[in-house]
Amino acid sequence: MEESHVMGLVILEQGKSQMRMITDGPKGLGYLSLTGGLAMVVCSVLGILFRTGPLKIITQVYLAIFGLAILTVELKKGPFSSYEAFISEYFLFMYGLYGRAMFYVFCSTLLLAQWPFFPDFVCGCYLGFLAFVYVTAGLASSKKLTHELTEDQLEEKFKEHDTDQDGRLSTEEFTALCQDLDIEMNLKQIEAAMLMIDSTHVGTINKEDFMRHFTK
Repeated sequence: MEESHVMGLVILEQGKSQMRMITDGPKGLGYLSLTGGLAMVVCSVLGILFRTGPLKIITQVYLAIFGLAILTVELKKGPFSSYEAFISEYFLFMYGLYGRAMFYVFCSTLLLAQWPFFPDFVCGCYLGFLAFVYVTAGLASSKKLTHELTEDQLEEKFKEHDTDQDGRLSTEEFTALCQDLDIEMNLKQIEAAMLMIDSTHVGTINKEDFMRHFTK
């Protein structure tokens, strides 16, 4: 009994360590979402192959579609780019921070409901935790995005850090701007902030969105 208790504590500590690595590690939200989307597709294929019953098979097909939707949103270029228009029309909420978090909660609930099919259960736990990471990163970035600059100074900062002069701030350019404003954020918080600011859903921030967010 005591031995099993010790083993349980060891597993708990390992789980906490893994959660800290996900929340505080160098990987961004996009990487974590890609992992989740790919895991959903793989688990769905396994479910279609090894589960029986029409309802279970239909559920696995839907989970595969949701996984592919996640991959399409995260992979701006590549084999899924041709489906981006479809995703933009029917999964528009996924381009916002909290909309994406709620979608992950929905997917997590659907996956966990497939118990005792273990692959879906594990994937469901991951998606649920990923939703938590999105929300905490969004809340943290909202608190940190403060400044004491005038509108003219903000416009100058935007122009200064738009190094390629395309009228938009990439992740690297926005990170440099935040550092210039003494706003310390990790990669997850930077990506969360960009999801909240970017209204055009292209992964970069234009001047209008930047000024609207920083002057409200």
